[in-house]
Amino acid sequence: MTLSLTARLRQHPALAGLSDAGWSQLEPQLRYLGFAIGQPLSEAHVVPQQVLILLEGEARLLSSAAGTLTTLTKLGPGALVGLASMLRAAPCEAVSASEAVVAVAIPDAVFTELLSSEASLRQWCSSTLFPAELEPMLTGAKASLEQLLGSARLVPPSPEAVAAAQQAGLSVVVASANTDRPIGRPLAAAAPLPEPRGPLPLRLIGLPAATALTPAPAGVIEESAALAVQPAGPVLGSDLDLGQADPARQLKLLRGSGPLEETLACFQMLAGLLKLPFRRDAIEKALRDALRRGQSPNLQLCGQLAASLGLHVVGARVPAAMGCRLQTPALLGWGSSFAVATASNGAGLRLASPAEGWVQLSPEEIEAHFPEGIDVLLMGRTAQTPEQKFGFSWFWPALQRYRGILIQVLIASFVVQLFSLANPLLIQVIIDKVISQRSLDTLQVLGIALVVVTLLEGVIGSLRTFLFTETTNRIDSRLGAEVIDHLLRLPLSYFDRRPVGELGTRIAELEKIRNFLTGQALTTILDAAFSVIYIVVMALYSWLLTIIALI
Repeated sequence: MTLSLTARLRQHPALAGLSDAGWSQLEPQLRYLGFAIGQPLSEAHVVPQQVLILLEGEARLLSSAAGTLTTLTKLGPGALVGLASMLRAAPCEAVSASEAVVAVAIPDAVFTELLSSEASLRQWCSSTLFPAELEPMLTGAKASLEQLLGSARLVPPSPEAVAAAQQAGLSVVVASANTDRPIGRPLAAAAPLPEPRGPLPLRLIGLPAATALTPAPAGVIEESAALAVQPAGPVLGSDLDLGQADPARQLKLLRGSGPLEETLACFQMLAGLLKLPFRRDAIEKALRDALRRGQSPNLQLCGQLAASLGLHVVGARVPAAMGCRLQTPALLGWGSSFAVATASNGAGLRLASPAEGWVQLSPEEIEAHFPEGIDVLLMGRTAQTPEQKFGFSWFWPALQRYRGILIQVLIASFVVQLFSLANPLLIQVIIDKVISQRSLDTLQVLGIALVVVTLLEGVIGSLRTFLFTETTNRIDSRLGAEVIDHLLRLPLSYFDRRPVGELGTRIAELEKIRNFLTGQALTTILDAAFSVIYIVVMALYSWLLTIIALI
C-alpha cells in the first residue's frame, strides 16, 4: 500500500529492465482505467490503441465457437491485454472484465518506442508466448489451450533457429501479420524466412514443443491506495502501421468534380477496397437518370447501387462519438457530396474525399462536423459478391484444356509459312539459274519440288484448318455452356434489379469476344506472328530494301 506506482510496475518482468530514460518517457503517459463487470478490455477484431496491465480484479479471455462465447483462461493482476495483438500485428484478444477491474494503460505509440529502444523489453516480448496467440490455432484442433501452452514455444526468427526447431520435429508456423505469409502458414524446410514489414520483428511459433511455457505472471502488483481511476471508454483501434496488410494504406485517391464524378470516384475506391468488379457504365447510367429527373445522388440511391454490386449494405445514423469505431470502408455524406471512410480508430476518422482529398478528423473534430450524428452506409461482402473482374482469365481455362491441339495448330501454321516461303525461292532459282543456263534437267527437278511443296502446303493447311475449326467449336460450346450455367445459378433478385436489355447487351458483348478468340481473327494473328520470318529473309537479301519496304 505504501509503494508508488512506479515501484510496483518495476516488479513486472516486462518493465523490470527499463532504463531511467525509458521510465522518464513512460511515467507521464500512464493512465488508470476502471472497467465495470462485463465491459470489454479488448475486442477480437480490433488491435487496441493501448496496452493494459491489470492492477486489480480479474478478466476473461474469450473465444467464440459456433456463435457461443467460452472462457479460455482467466487473467489476473499482472496480465497484459493488447500486447499480443500488437506483437502479431493482428487482433486476437477478446477480453472482458469478469469483475471490477483497474488497469494501467500505456499508449501504443509509447510502447512501440520502448520496444525499439529498450533491449530488455524486446527480449521479454520475444520470449513470452501469450494465450491469445494460440486461440486461433484451437479451431479444428483436439488440444485445449492448456495443452497448447504446454507444447508450444516461440522460435527466434533466424534460419538457424528455425532449422533447429524443424530438426527437433516442430512445425514452425507464421504467427504475425507483418509479412506476405498468412498467420498459421507452416514454414517449409530450408525455405527462406519471410521478410517482416514495419517496426516489429517476425513472430514464429513451434508446435509441438517438449518444453513447457510459463504464462504471463499474475499477482506481482499489489493493490494500491486510492488511485485517480478514470472510467474506461469503448475499445478503440490503433492507428499505428505495424506492417499488417491493409488495402486502405495502398488506396489511390480519386478526384472528381460535380455530383456525378464525385459519386463515381467514391464507388471506384470502394470497389478497390472491397476487391470487387467496378461496373462504371451501370452506375453512371443510374446516376445520370437520377440527375435527369432533377434528383441529386443521396445515400439511399448509393445504397441501392452498392447492393446491385453484390454487397451487403446497411444504412444508419450513428452518434458522432461512435465515429472512431465505424466499420470501414464505409460511405458517408461529406459536404455537398460523399466521402469514403478508410480508417476509424483512436486517432479519429480518415476520409477519402474526391472533392477535398484526404481528410483526417480527430475525435473532437468529428463531434464538430457531425453534431446531429453521422449518416453512413456500412458495406460488406457476401457469399454472392463477385470475386474477380471479368477478363481473359475467364477464357484461359478453356484454352488451357485444348492447349495440346492448339500447339499442333501453331506448329502446322509454322510449316505452312515455311512452304509459302519455299515457293518464291524455288521460282527465283528457276529464273536465275535454270533459264539463264538452259538446264532442262534441273528445271524438271525444281518443277517436281515446286509441285510437291504446293501439294504439301495445301494438305497441311487443310489439316490446320480442320484442327483449328474443330477445336474452336469445342471451346465455343464450352464457353457458351458456362455462360448458361452461370445465368441459371444466379438468384432471382439479380434479374429483378437489372433490365432485360442490359443482360442481352452483356451477352452480346461476350459473343463478340468468343468470336474473336475462336474465329478467323486468331488465325490471322498467328499468321501475322510469322511475318518475322519473311522480314529476316528480306534482310538477308538487302537490309536497305527491307527498311524501305517496312517504312
